[in-house]
Amino acid sequence: MSEPVSSLLHTQLASTFGAHLGTLCERTARALQTSGFTSLLVHAGSLLEIFQDDRTYPFEAHAPFKVWVPLQDAPDSFVWFEAGTRPRLILHQPQDYWYQSAQTPQDYWVSHFDLRSAPDRAAARALLPHDLSGTAYIGDATTPPILTGTSSTLLKGGIAPRHVDLRPYVLVGDQIRITPGGLTRVALKEGSLVVNSSQGGGTKDTWVLDS
Repeated sequence: MSEPVSSLLHTQLASTFGAHLGTLCERTARALQTSGFTSLLVHAGSLLEIFQDDRTYPFEAHAPFKVWVPLQDAPDSFVWFEAGTRPRLILHQPQDYWYQSAQTPQDYWVSHFDLRSAPDRAAARALLPHDLSGTAYIGDATTPPILTGTSSTLLKGGIAPRHVDLRPYVLVGDQIRITPGGLTRVALKEGSLVVNSSQGGGTKDTWVLDS
């Protein structure tokens, strides 16, 4: 009796994945060197909330992420790669009562990665090098943990650095004008990158000064 197809396919994937990943690492390292980058950060994508609802649409990881990792349901996870090192998979596993986190994978490909778990974006950032100025990024424009800066923020206990997100306004009519100011969201919790007011964030005054 022949072996079940699923088992045969699993065996085939296990025997070929290492070669696939090796080729991918080699090509990526060459592309990074040619482009003047030192490393690559690939984002799986984020859950998309349904308008005025607490539910989300079914998630599917971005194609560039799945080229590295055969994971379908791993929102807000990252792959970080630097030439000469084993690719690092930062698996987003939030500690949330209402949502089920991605399960820690145990499949044939896991041994090829430096697998780390992160409950939130701040923890994911801590698992990356301090200096990411030479890192190329592939993913949603609004989600990388490398784009959020800090600003001195007045809190109940004094002044402390907090992550902020500046949102300017653009007026579109006969002409396109950028308003002299905007909305600055701030993550009030220490170490947090969540600036949404519904999740503990706040706002800051935004001053525009002529130089």
